Amino acid sequence: PATPAPVPATPAPVPATPAPVPDTPQPTPADTPAPTTGPPPEGACDITLDIKCEAQPGMEDCREAITGCMSETCSGSAPSQLCFRYTGQLCATTDPTGQISCMDTGNPIFPDSNPTVSFFDGDTELMSGSLRVGAVVCQDNPPSTLRIELMREDTGALFQEVTIDATCDAPGLNVKDFFGSLQLTSYTNAQEDCDCFPPVLYSYGLNNTGSVTLQVQTFNRTLNGSPNNLPPGPAIGPNGTILISENFRFAACEDITYTNMATVVALAVDGTQPPCDDTDTYEFTIMGG
Repeated sequence: PATPAPVPATPAPVPATPAPVPDTPQPTPADTPAPTTGPPPEGACDITLDIKCEAQPGMEDCREAITGCMSETCSGSAPSQLCFRYTGQLCATTDPTGQISCMDTGNPIFPDSNPTVSFFDGDTELMSGSLRVGAVVCQDNPPSTLRIELMREDTGALFQEVTIDATCDAPGLNVKDFFGSLQLTSYTNAQEDCDCFPPVLYSYGLNNTGSVTLQVQTFNRTLNGSPNNLPPGPAIGPNGTILISENFRFAACEDITYTNMATVVALAVDGTQPPCDDTDTYEFTIMGG
């Protein structure tokens, strides 16, 4: 999925004058007991929802692990890894820092195609694989001059060739720059491990805290204003839990807040009413700009 838009920071206006309250309150019957909170009655539907966000591959909590980069420029020492995200773009009219050459050839490829990308040290192929838009590919211990070829999925014909100075010598390589259809997303060298688009995993735990088997009826989430209906999963037995997950890449080198709110509605498998529901929200802010 594309990088979610930040949630507006301006809260909704609150009326300055509260609504009037009647001078004389409505009478309350003396024998009406106050509501109490307790376990659901025997045979009742009851479900809870818990959202977790974890940064991969270490599976640390997103609030702790995603902090942006100290420097978005790879400089000072050679990188032990460079990672790129395929975007489907043509060569830019202005070369980014560190780019030696970029050449488009033949018919341009459609962004929704899956080209083959190959990394070379001179004429020696280092690695090769298929890409889709948004996918990230990494080259470990890149040579000082890294040559990248992209071939069409349908014909195998070369459609773009990029050559990069991968030494990170001054002025270095800037994360988020586009080298043809490949955007530099991260680098690792002696100075820093910088990833501006880290992979994250959202996990949704659906917990049956009642005494009857449940089937989820609806399950949806809204992440920074982008809604998605999630799969309901199998039936959940009493005291049982199922996990449903989604993968994303977040923009970690910007000032942005990610808010994910999910709601689940379930019903006993025998159709006994009423249904039960729960809502959970996971929110964190990145100060990476």
